[in-house]
Amino acid sequence: MNRLQKFQLKLAQSLPFYYGWVILFSAGTAVVVRNTASALILSVFMIPMSDDLGWSRTFISGAATFGGFLAMTSAPFAGRMIDKFGSQIVLVISVAILAPILATHSPFKSSINFLQGASGAHWLGTDDLGRDVYSRVRC
Repeated sequence: MNRLQKFQLKLAQSLPFYYGWVILFSAGTAVVVRNTASALILSVFMIPMSDDLGWSRTFISGAATFGGFLAMTSAPFAGRMIDKFGSQIVLVISVAILAPILATHSPFKSSINFLQGASGAHWLGTDDLGRDVYSRVRC
């Protein structure tokens, strides 16, 4: 047993309550800190994203909130699956399910941003007509 495991065992034996509550409190604190940081980062980019994408600030905030709720509700299920099957299998299955969702750009839809380089919105850039190259290769 290493020093950390000895410390954890001693702590678990000395606490007047279940040690799992310490883990839950630590994880909850980490989530609060992470959400605070992401909200601050989102607020910095809110106006440029709204102007560039043509989305309202309400839509962007709603999408971020929806993502948070989706992560909150799926985390217990994902945790059980990782405990039961292992992280590699769960990751491969998650990618297989999410890949069609992530590649949402139409290979035929043109945008005014023709010959754009690779970016988060267009992984392989756009062609001379403004169509997403990744979506066209995928077809």
